Amino acid sequence: MKLLGLVIGLTPLLWCGTSAAAETLDDAWRIALADNHHLQAVVEQQRAAAQGVARAEATRLPQLTLSANYMRLDNPPTIQGKLAGQDFRFGYWERSALYYSAYSTLPLYTSGRIPAAIAAARAGENAAQRDTDSETQELKMAVAAALVDVLRAEHGIELAESHLTSLAKHQRDVGNLKRQGLVANTDVLAAEVSIADARQQLTTARNRHDLASAAYNRLLARPLDQPVALAEPVVSVDGRDLAMLTASALAQRSELAALRQRITALTHRADSVRAAVRPQVALGGGYGYQENSNQVNESAWAANVGMVWQVFDGGASRHESADLSHQAAALQAQLDDLGTLVELQVRQAWLDYNATGERLAAATSAVAQGEENFTATGNLYREGMVSHSQVLDAETLRLQAYTNRLNATYDQMLAGLLLRRALGTL
Repeated sequence: MKLLGLVIGLTPLLWCGTSAAAETLDDAWRIALADNHHLQAVVEQQRAAAQGVARAEATRLPQLTLSANYMRLDNPPTIQGKLAGQDFRFGYWERSALYYSAYSTLPLYTSGRIPAAIAAARAGENAAQRDTDSETQELKMAVAAALVDVLRAEHGIELAESHLTSLAKHQRDVGNLKRQGLVANTDVLAAEVSIADARQQLTTARNRHDLASAAYNRLLARPLDQPVALAEPVVSVDGRDLAMLTASALAQRSELAALRQRITALTHRADSVRAAVRPQVALGGGYGYQENSNQVNESAWAANVGMVWQVFDGGASRHESADLSHQAAALQAQLDDLGTLVELQVRQAWLDYNATGERLAAATSAVAQGEENFTATGNLYREGMVSHSQVLDAETLRLQAYTNRLNATYDQMLAGLLLRRALGTL
């Protein structure tokens, strides 16, 4: 397996290297994952699902019930009859009495109801874990894209400053030639207009950088106006062919795994519902006390094995099971559709990555040509061999060459990140 490394900053565009204290992409991910509220909500859902598993498993264990009450009767139960020709009445309950008991039950056989419920809960927990993985990937992608935007905007400021510096130098040349009477005043005016336009471009670039920084800080739960200093990230992209990348994505994307687990959970829930109307066998036992002076023994221990079989419930369990089965079928259809969407995402990201690589190669070669053209045109203008507009055109081409390389560089970085996101390996 071949890995293609994309290192932004191997050849500086116009800027210097970043500081050693600059924040890296890994730093940004760590901060965002620790403080993002939406991710915390998904994690809590995962914890809730884990409690659901514990609850389902607890149904296998013995259940103990304690009860106590005090009763006072206005007419205690009384037996009447004849004995040896004489009428008699005998109250076998006292008018007031205390009752308490402890009783425990343990499921022995549930026709698969409890195992199916536990399997459903575990599948639900697995789905929640995959949801957390998916949300983590989404957050990391958002942070990475925001970081790329900040770097693009930061170097956009430097390009705008370079553009203003070049035009200011040309303006000085125009002024010198005007004092010598070699150019018309229109060249001076045109140079001033170009300078004003360059200043506006610089203002726009700074505003774009401020907005990009604010968006980046928001994802990291920091004050929007906090200054940021970022390091150029290294994006390693798996260089296998498209078919292998697609197969890998279909096997490991957390969104697909979550749907598969939810289908499994619904299937097991349907099994549990069907099993509930089959024989249920439980072991029971306990101790009871009834305050009654008429009884020889006021307390007793008991043990029993009981079976309950709900032979007919009006079809409720059958309909509930069918409901769950239809829900599982609906999720299966969603899974099939999502699979094709994942294939499309991988294809698009793979094509974009390759296309930006070609753009970067072309833009890099154009930078040197743009510099050479601007220098030569400036020299010719000072010799009076070309017009002022040709110098401005040359500067525009130079700026465009650098801008194209800047955009191609960060577009390729972003495409590499998107490809990793499509593969589920960000």
